[in-house]
Amino acid sequence: MVKRSNTWNIVPDKNNDPISDLQDNSGNSRDIVGNSTYPDFYNYYDGTDIYFRMRVSASPLQTISNFSTFSWGLLIDSNQNDSHYEWLVLLDGINNPDRIRVGQKTNINNPGVYTVAADTFYTITGTISANAVSPSFGVNDHLLDIKISKSEFTQITGIDQNTRIRYFIGSSSSSDSINYDTTATSYTGNFSSFVNINGVKCD
Repeated sequence: MVKRSNTWNIVPDKNNDPISDLQDNSGNSRDIVGNSTYPDFYNYYDGTDIYFRMRVSASPLQTISNFSTFSWGLLIDSNQNDSHYEWLVLLDGINNPDRIRVGQKTNINNPGVYTVAADTFYTITGTISANAVSPSFGVNDHLLDIKISKSEFTQITGIDQNTRIRYFIGSSSSSDSINYDTTATSYTGNFSSFVNINGVKCD
């Protein structure tokens, strides 16, 4: 179980509003949902671990301890060029057992296309959980939480508390990319504002 906390930071979009996404009426666990009152995405860092929280339209769990056979995650721009992403953090429910993957994108083909898979993958130590939430944006919202080791993440990516990064959120039927529901049709021009790993906006 990921530690519950009141210290979550709402990650702002490029216009400094909470990241939001209209319900696509599928009502399934891959439907990323949210608005300014009930945002899509939160983030924080407690000095040891990095936490990510996503809002989905239905429970992503198929049993009390196993996620459904889909994936949920985020693309990260770490070089301040939004034509390509550099890193992918993915909760992979397709693999058995569930796992958290960090993918690196080095091939710069197909700029802006979020369905392009990362090129190299690492498995990282972490914890995952999902819980129903009320009040909520929709009828059956669940908050999906990912906790990863900051030291391992920094060793893999070079990203630390001083790095300016920005996020693009989505879900998937794949273990190596985001290919289902996202907050925009392309990540180019649609990453979040620049934040640090605590989810706090950078100047």
